[in-house]
Amino acid sequence: MRRLLVLADDHSEGASTAWDWVCAQTWPDWDAEIVTVVDVDEPGAAKGEPCEWEPAVRRVPHRSTRLGEVRHIRAPGDARVVLGAVEADLLVIGPRGAGIAKKLHLGSVAEWLINCPASPMVIARDAGKVDNVVVAVDGSSHSSKVVDRLRAFPWLSQSRVDVVAVETGDGIAATGAEQATSTLESACADVRMTILRPYEWDLTINVRGELMQYLYGRPCDLLAMGTHGLRGWERIRVGSTADYLTHHVGTSVLLARCPDAE
Repeated sequence: MRRLLVLADDHSEGASTAWDWVCAQTWPDWDAEIVTVVDVDEPGAAKGEPCEWEPAVRRVPHRSTRLGEVRHIRAPGDARVVLGAVEADLLVIGPRGAGIAKKLHLGSVAEWLINCPASPMVIARDAGKVDNVVVAVDGSSHSSKVVDRLRAFPWLSQSRVDVVAVETGDGIAATGAEQATSTLESACADVRMTILRPYEWDLTINVRGELMQYLYGRPCDLLAMGTHGLRGWERIRVGSTADYLTHHVGTSVLLARCPDAE
């Protein structure tokens, strides 16, 4: 079965970085679409179906990527609507650019996609090969979704994967970490699990703080996590862990959500 990777190209340096990230990995049995979103009133913009387009990303992928067909298309409309509706096996965007991921500030297209991507999404912050992956899990269906997507990456077998969870006292996160580790061992030989257990006398558990401390100084080329966790009330009060980490870590990030759980 062939899979589809979609790259968002906004004619920026960030889009070039994202394309270089794609080309640094191997993608046998994957095809790619490089999509540029244009204003519906732009001269020559097609209404309705995407049309052929000469994008800013013009380089042919290295043969070592093993990508199949690479199509260049442009789609008229609002970038948030177009990219938010992309149904692909993976959507890749750059960390900043002209409209797609300008500064990752509130109101940007990237911010929109972080909270509700229709497809699993990578925000590619560098162009290097992924040798070290950290998967943050909490036992939710969203973290299970990101684990399933990560397992499908053909290059994962060449990477080291660290599964990490913050135990909050109910055992759900630890169980989720064990399940994730078992799932990923079928795709990667080097999988390790860490359960972070805050001091028992702490009145509150700062999950994102624990994860940030875990990540500090640790080799990590890709941080993978679900877009939402189990504690909706906590998201409303202090913001989601995924949103916080996406804004504060310096590494590339893989996000996925499970629509059936919302």
